[in-house]
Amino acid sequence: VMELKSFATVCTNECWEELAIHIFSLRKFHSQPIYVICDTETKIAMSQYDFPDVIYSTSADDLSFENAPKQMGTFHNVGIINKKMDALSEAILLFGNSLFLDCDIVAVSPLYSEIKHSIMLSPHYYPQNVEENCKNFGYYNAGYVFSDTSDLPNKWREIFLQRSSFYEQEGMVRLHEDFEIAKFSEKHNVGAWRNLANLGKVKSFHAHLTDKMFAKADDRLSDSMYSMREFVMRYLRRNHLDIFDFVRGVL
Repeated sequence: VMELKSFATVCTNECWEELAIHIFSLRKFHSQPIYVICDTETKIAMSQYDFPDVIYSTSADDLSFENAPKQMGTFHNVGIINKKMDALSEAILLFGNSLFLDCDIVAVSPLYSEIKHSIMLSPHYYPQNVEENCKNFGYYNAGYVFSDTSDLPNKWREIFLQRSSFYEQEGMVRLHEDFEIAKFSEKHNVGAWRNLANLGKVKSFHAHLTDKMFAKADDRLSDSMYSMREFVMRYLRRNHLDIFDFVRGVL
C-alpha cells in the first residue's frame, strides 16, 4: 500500500454545505491535508468549523479560462471543472500525491487500502446498458482520481478541452494512451448509477446530500439524485450516526 499524502477537491458557494459534510466524513478516517480550491464565500462559510489541516485556495473566484470547450449541457460549470485539474496538480506538487474527490463524496470507511499504484481511477461499474452508458457518460467517474504523477492533471485537462464528448469524464479512458492505470474497486464511489440492491461493504458514496443542485437537473436526474440522497441518509443513520447528525445539522 502506498502512503496517501493528501486529498484535493473543488467547491463553490452553492455547495459549501456538501464540502463541510465531505471534510467531516474524511476527518473521521483520515488526517492527511485536504487541499480545497474554492471561492471566497465558501472559505468564509467554512470558517465556522475547526477542521484541522485544510488548505483553502480562493482561485475559484475567477472561473474564466482560455480555450474553454463548448458548453456540453447546463448542469456542470466548465470553469469549475477546469479547477479540478488545478486542485489535483497543486496538491501533488505540495504533498507528493493526492486523491482528488468531488466534494459530494461521503467517506464511510478509510479510503487508502487499495492505493498501490501511481494512478488510480474509479470505473462506474454500471449494472446494465454498459456500452451505451460508457459511450454517453464515460467508463470512469471524474470525481475520484488518485495520482502521484504531476503530468496526469495536464493530460486530463488536454483531453477535457479537446477530446471528451461528456465534460471531463467521457474522455478519461484516453488517459490509458499515456499512463498505466489501476482501478478502485466497487466499494468506492457508489453513486446513483450503481445497483444499490446488492451492495456489499462500501467505502464511499457519491451523492448530493443537499438539494441545491437539484433545480439544475432535469426530472429524471433530480429523481435519481433524490432517491440516492434518501438511500445514503438511511445508510448513515444505521451505520454512522455521527456523520448523519452532522449532515442534519448542516442542512
